[in-house]
Amino acid sequence: GRNLGKSWRERGYHAYEGVTVHGFPNFVTLNSPYSYSGLSYFMTIEVQMRHLERLFGEVRRRGAEVFEVREEADRRFLDRMLGRMEDTVFNRGSCATARSYYYTNEGDAVLLRPTSSADARRSVESFSLDDYAYA
Repeated sequence: GRNLGKSWRERGYHAYEGVTVHGFPNFVTLNSPYSYSGLSYFMTIEVQMRHLERLFGEVRRRGAEVFEVREEADRRFLDRMLGRMEDTVFNRGSCATARSYYYTNEGDAVLLRPTSSADARRSVESFSLDDYAYA
C-alpha cells in the first residue's frame, strides 16, 4: 500500500546495499541506488544475487515469511555511501553542478556505488544478517 516513488522523493533515493528499501517488507530491487559497482552490469547482478542468496537463506533458516531492512542499518549504509561520495568526480569540479541522469533532484549521484568492485564483494559477504528484521 505504500508508494516507492513517493517514499524516495520524501526520504531520498537509496537502497540498502543496493538491494532492499526500509519500509517495504519483502521487496527487493535490482539495478537500484548505490548498486552499480565497477561500472559492470554483470558484477552488479552477481553481487546483488549473492546478497539475496544470503538473505533468503536466513529467511528460510528462521522460518520467516517477512523480511525488512532495519532503519538503522539502512541509515548506516546511506551515510557510508554519502561519505564516500564526497571525494568523487560527482561532487568535485564541474560535475558537481551538472544536471544529468546521474543526479537526483536533490543533487545526489546515487546510480554508482562509490566503492571498488572488491569492496562490494566483501560487503555482500559480510553484511550482518541482523541488519534485517524477520517475522
